This record gives sequence, C-alpha cells and structure tokens, in this order.
Amino acid sequence: MKKSIRLLSVLLAAVMITAVIPFGAMATTTALKNKTVLAFGDSLTALGNPTYVGYLSDLLGINVINAGVGGNMTAHGKARFQADVLDKNPDVVLMCFGMNDQACSLPSGYCWSSPEVYRADMTYFITELQKTGCDVILITPNPVCDETGYYVAPEDYTYNYPGSLDKFVKVMRELALEFDCTLIDMHQEFMTVKASNIATYKSYYAPNDGIHQSQLGRQFWAEKVNAHLNAVYDNVNKKTITVNCVDKNNNVIKTYSYVGANGANVVIAPPAIPAFSTDSTAVSAKYGTDSTVTFTFEAKITPLLEAVENIDESKYSATALSLIRKEYNTAKSLLAAENIDFEALEKCAQVLEYYLSVNGDGTLVISLGKSYTRPEPNYYKWDSATGGPSTELNEMYSDDFIRLTDGKKGIVPANTSAYSAWQSNADIVVDLGEETASNVYRAYFASGMWGVAAPADMKIAYSNDKTNWTYIEKAFVKTDVVSGGADAWSSTEYSVTADSEITARYIKFEITKTGSFVWMDEVEVAVKGNVEEKFNLAYNKTYEKSPLFRQSNITWDWDETFPEAYPDEGGITLTDGKTNSINDLGDGAWVGFNSKTPILETNYNYIRVDLGDVYGLTQLDLHVGSNGLGYGITAPNVEFFVSEDGETYTSVGTANGANGGAYTELLSVECEVNARYVEARITSIGWAFVSEIYAYGGDLFDDKEPTPDPDPDPDPDPDPVVMKGDINGNEEIDAVDYAMLKRAYYGIYSVDVKVGDINGNEEIDSVDYSMLKRAYYGIYQIQ
Repeated sequence: MKKSIRLLSVLLAAVMITAVIPFGAMATTTALKNKTVLAFGDSLTALGNPTYVGYLSDLLGINVINAGVGGNMTAHGKARFQADVLDKNPDVVLMCFGMNDQACSLPSGYCWSSPEVYRADMTYFITELQKTGCDVILITPNPVCDETGYYVAPEDYTYNYPGSLDKFVKVMRELALEFDCTLIDMHQEFMTVKASNIATYKSYYAPNDGIHQSQLGRQFWAEKVNAHLNAVYDNVNKKTITVNCVDKNNNVIKTYSYVGANGANVVIAPPAIPAFSTDSTAVSAKYGTDSTVTFTFEAKITPLLEAVENIDESKYSATALSLIRKEYNTAKSLLAAENIDFEALEKCAQVLEYYLSVNGDGTLVISLGKSYTRPEPNYYKWDSATGGPSTELNEMYSDDFIRLTDGKKGIVPANTSAYSAWQSNADIVVDLGEETASNVYRAYFASGMWGVAAPADMKIAYSNDKTNWTYIEKAFVKTDVVSGGADAWSSTEYSVTADSEITARYIKFEITKTGSFVWMDEVEVAVKGNVEEKFNLAYNKTYEKSPLFRQSNITWDWDETFPEAYPDEGGITLTDGKTNSINDLGDGAWVGFNSKTPILETNYNYIRVDLGDVYGLTQLDLHVGSNGLGYGITAPNVEFFVSEDGETYTSVGTANGANGGAYTELLSVECEVNARYVEARITSIGWAFVSEIYAYGGDLFDDKEPTPDPDPDPDPDPDPVVMKGDINGNEEIDAVDYAMLKRAYYGIYSVDVKVGDINGNEEIDSVDYSMLKRAYYGIYQIQ
C-alpha cells in the first residue's frame, strides 16, 4: 500500500509539471530566433535555479538575457539602465518592476517609492527603449501570498500593506495602454488560479516566503510569457480584445486593442483619454472568450461649457470675459470636429476650469501651460564630506520647463519634483503667446527646511520683444499658503497687482534670493476680476512744463545756445504712456529737470496737464528715476495741485522719494477731487528724471457737474435714426450702456449692431466695449 501511495505521488507530481510546462505542446517562435531578448526587473526576474528566464530560454530556443537584480526598485534600475539594458542593444525587453517599490515602512504605511515616481521611471524606460525601435513588454508582478506558511511581515516593514501593490499594478496596466506595449498580466493570472484552486496557487510560491515563485511558479511564468510571445510574434493562438470608448450617446470616441494568447487572463482598466472622464471601473477579461470591452466616457468640457453659459458676468472684467469667450468658442469647435484633437480639447478644459475656479472672484490665471524661460539648473547635491554643495546636479529640482506653469502650487512638503530650485537669483519669463492684458502676478515659494528661505524680493516687468522691459512700480504682498512653523516646510505666495491692466506678451518675475537658494513651484499671470478698470485721464493730453536744463558738453554750465540735456521729444514724452528702461539715462522716455536751471521762476520744476474737461480724480502718480540710477541722481519729492479753471490751484498731497536703491519709483497721491488741470511741483537736489505723469479717475464727485458750455455747437443731426453707443435708448451715453454692451459681447443680450458697433467693423467685439467705456468717461469721442 505504501509503495502504491509513493508511486501515486510521483505520478501526480509529473502530471503537475507536465500541466504547468507542456514543453512539447507549445511551438517556439521563429520571429525571435535572431532577436536579442532581455528580461529587466527585480528578484522576481533574477531569482531561482533555474530562473523563469532560464525556463523561457528553453521554450524559445534562444538565450534570453537576465538583467534582473534582487531588491531593485525602479530607481535602482534607472541607475544601471544604460549598462545593463541599452548597451545590450535589445530587440525585445520583458520588464517587471513594482514589488520592492510598493513595500511600506511600518507603522506609517509609507511606500518606499510612490506610484508617481514609479510611473515616471517606467515611462523613462519605455520611451528610451522605444526610441531605439525596441519592443517593450510589461509584466505585472505576482501578488503576495499571505496564506499560512507563506509571507509574514517583519516588525518595521511589509510587502503586503493593504492596497499598496494594487496601485503599482494599476500604473503598469495604464502605461501599457498609453505606450501601446504588450501586457502580460501575471498578477491577474495568479489571482485567477487563486480563485479556482488555492492549493495550486500556494504551490507557485516558495514556502515561508510568499513573494518569490517556487520552481512550479517560475515554470508557470515561463509558460505564460512564452504563450504571449508566440501569439504576438508568430500569431500562434493569437486573440484580440477590442476596447471601445464611447460617449453617452454610444458614439465611439476612441478604440484600443489588446493582443494576447488564447486563454490568458488580463485586467483591462478604462484608458486615460485627454479631455474625457469616466465612472467605469476595470474589468477582468480572457483572451478567446471576451472579444470586446466597452467603457462610457463624458467630455470634461461639457459641464464647463454649461458653467460658462450661465456665468455671473458681473464678477469679471471685460478682458476676462473676452478670454473666457475665446476659450469657449475654441472648445465648442474642437468638440464638434469629426476627428477630435484630444490634446487641444484637454488644454481648453484645463484653461476653462482654471478660469472658472481660481479664487471664485473672477480672477483668471492666463499662464496655465504657457512656455517660459528660466536660469540654467544650478542646484547641486549636498556633499556631506565637504559640508557644502557637490558638483553633481540634483535632478529632482532641475526645472523641466513645465512645472512652473502646470497649475500645481503650494505643495508641502517641498522636497518633491514639483519644485524648481536654484542656488542663485532667478528670472522667470513667461511667454503668453500673444499680447494679452493682465494685472495680477503671483509666485509660490518654499521655505523652512535645509536652509531654504522665502525670497528677499520679487519684481515684475513686462515687454513685447523680450528686450525692452518696463517695471511695475508696486511692492509684492506676501501671504502664507501653508505655515509649517519652526523646522518644517512652508509655502508662501508673493503677489503684485498692477493699478491697471497691462497688455504685453512677456512677463518677467525677477526673484532675489535670501541666503543661498530660490525654491518655487508655480508662477501665475492673471487678470483680476471684480474691479473697475482705472483710466489714465492724462494719456496723450497736452501739458506745460518748466524750462529744461541746457548745458555745455564741456563745462556743464548753463548755455541757452545748447540743446536740452534730457529733452522732451515732441512735447509728448510725459503723457505718452511709455516709462523708461531701467538704469538707462539715455532712454528717450526720460525728461531731465534740474533744480539749478538759472531761469526757474520758483524753487521747483513743474508739469501742468490739461485733461480737457473736469473729472473726478482718485489718484495722481509721477514715475521718476531713483538713486539706483547712480551718478548722484535721487528721486525727488512732488506735491500735486489741482484746479478746475486753470487759475486757482489747491494742493491734494505730497509724495517723497524713498531712494531705497531701486532704479525707478512711483510717487503716488490718492485723492477725491473734481478737477480739469493737474500740476506736479517737483523739488530736487540737482537732477530729477521723470518719464510719465498719470491722473486716474472718471465720474465727478458729489454729483457736481461741470459748468455747461454757454454756446454749444448746434446738433448736426437733430433727429438721428440711431445714436451709436446708446444701448438702452435714453439718448445719452451712460454706465448702463457699457454694462449692456458687455453682456451683448458675451452673447447674453441682443443689441442692434448699428448701435453697438463703436469701431465700425460691423460686429460687436471687446474693442467696442472698451471704446464705449472710454466715451462714457469722456476720454474718447464716438464718431
């Protein structure tokens, strides 16, 4: 009886081996005979005698190179990728990583790697191999067997933290779809065996291990991989599963195909389609049994378009509404196309979502996804031996020309690749793609650890040619996003808000470091909503001024026969809207006043502007040079006076030069007064350089109206058919008209083109709204 039992055991073992690895039943591939096949991975690839790779070599009839190393995560694989993989010039690479990446420390449950790092490293492997023409075949790692007698975790770490391995397997399945790689889903093959026969499942693992395969398990791997290679390269038992991605009306958006061996098991997850989302979940499928899998998707843009159509336009400026409408129209066009441009539609969705969600106050960030320039990476790894930076760049913090405008900001902790870092000051120049209005500029910085501190300063400049820059004379405002406290990472927002919208293509963030570093994870260029635009009433207005200093080029003495030293070219320099280039006395935007001019009738120089009518003034500014220009030049003091009649002037305030080391300053006085004439009286020691005078305002205060013209011109058309700009038909231009025209421009109010087409181009556009508003304030006359 014992002899019979022993014989039966031997026969059962033989049957199991034959069932697992039917060497004679499976034809070897002919397409791979002259190919270099390499297996790249961790101990699931490297261990065993023979390894699964050894068994696979026997089945294929070729030598498969084993480039597996026990204990490896993708980071280790990356360090040896060139020598162990690329230098071997493989035609086919079988890649299996993830078991070590997903291991977790206890009791925290933190992975030794992360799904994000794993995805990035695997993407690197795949793309680098595909560049060489190599076929990449992804193999998911088997589950951890925690049945009695198998895996038991140590006290301080585990390979079996709940849900951890699933996250990494999910990433590999997604990458197979994204990069059109063959997927051999060994994780699902093992789970299928577990569901049908637990004893067979356990036999595939090494006892007291539960991670690595037994001899039977390695043979099982080799059989499955061999079957896939025969199907893919020799069409032996080849089966296809078609994945249909449809919208809610069952229209096919996109299709994918899975190719594998008849009878093989696979988990198919809904693919990531740009601009579309789905509530569908992954499904299990079997080649030869399941021919089609369908997932239902919805365009992400659809609810955003509905939100735009029901937008509260009162929250947004005219510029903001114009930008929203532009993206809205682009999205509608893309969505209606026969062949959808998924990437372009995704970008539209991102921009619209950003436009509609930022702060909820109508502020639109217009720099999302825009290109930018920055300093070359110069953040080096720390050398513990020398106690200072090494000569090796820290690639994690080397900017990739993406992360500073990707919409991700305020990330804590800051020791992640979301941040770009420099061991120097940093100038970031954002290219908006075209001249675009903006007035809010924000950047987000890390501080609090490793000697990293928030910057000492942030200046904003703008340009249309990246050569001639104009600085916004406003100090930054510092706001804590996340306050980590002592010895912890913090995130801080620096923001600069211009007094009025600036139209330019390029915006420069000039960052001055504190200590040794600049660490930042986002810059934003935005248009602020919920504010009334400020109009410079002095723009292009005529003015009078003090005599300018005339000097001999040799003696610097006054000589009226010589030209003005720093002239006012054409008598328009001070109200042409152009400010100076920094640290350049030769810039034509400067007008040079000098307190030593011998023919001055007073102890001050003056600029007197005629606004052409009486307005309610709210702010008066003078843009001047400061002591940063050198040559003994200092910012002057200014006192602003106003008058309604040009005869009697009243002081409304004084602004004194700070001379804090900047090249320029903006001397500003706030007021609330009705006036037609504005006079700036400038006192200085020696030179005073001025490039522009501003007068902001609009409606009169206290319901005071200017004195009517005693002899008005007769109406040339006493009974016109329509009054251009009179949207509400009350025979005058008022605030209601430009509010209604703004709504008409955005398509939520109907208006007669003859009335609303201010610029005469036979359509209602943003220029019409802007011109009507200027007409309402009296700084433009409708023709």
